[in-house]
Amino acid sequence: MSENQNIIVDLHTHLETLSPIVSFRNKIQGHLYSVSGHINKDYKVILSAAMYVQFWNDYNDLKKMTTDFVDVINQFGDEVQLIKSQEDLNSDYKVGIILHVESARTLKNYKEQLPELFNLGVRGIIPIHFIDNQFGNSSDDPFRRLKIKRKDSGITEDGKELMKICNKLGMWVDLSHTTDKTGYEMIELAGEVMVSHVAIRDIVKRPRNKDIKFLQKVASKSGIFGLTPWAHLAGDSVESFKNQIS
Repeated sequence: MSENQNIIVDLHTHLETLSPIVSFRNKIQGHLYSVSGHINKDYKVILSAAMYVQFWNDYNDLKKMTTDFVDVINQFGDEVQLIKSQEDLNSDYKVGIILHVESARTLKNYKEQLPELFNLGVRGIIPIHFIDNQFGNSSDDPFRRLKIKRKDSGITEDGKELMKICNKLGMWVDLSHTTDKTGYEMIELAGEVMVSHVAIRDIVKRPRNKDIKFLQKVASKSGIFGLTPWAHLAGDSVESFKNQIS
């Protein structure tokens, strides 16, 4: 591993798991050393912290959670850096935290609320989580999972406006939970896209997973694909996960 490479982990965390974060970095470092036999001891670990708000209705709760995250991060001093810019990313720290919101459902007044969250330090958003919302359709919506007829109508007018605001702010859009139609339409409109925690549908046929064609579309926008090891998505054996990586 060269000096310039970093380890990026989608921590999918909650506030209470941030406290042991420096020791968590050391565990990652030790694990990678045992796997590879060598590692640069000065590498940075960048943790993507998703703030889960799927079933919340009150935006003020999300705002408080964001400020609480930032307060905890600041307690670590120079060890942990809240990443808000390229300058922050390149600065001197051991652990970097990038905050994002999992589900935009609570953003009823998103034209004002999203810029406010950005100013607090949030840099990404998963617009749709486990249920359809005002921005588009979810592959995990209970009606769709139970195969009850549910139209996949794609991105909504609010969803299109949300993409414009994200682009203006410089905020990434994560398509991990969208239906294919909503996802493709968001890719076309979003400036920065990723799929942070799914697996490949060509190997494990689940609606949540994305097929190679979809991932190629993400790649065409210089986007990021994050492969999850969750057995229900990637397969339940070591060989299954190896196949996903291949």
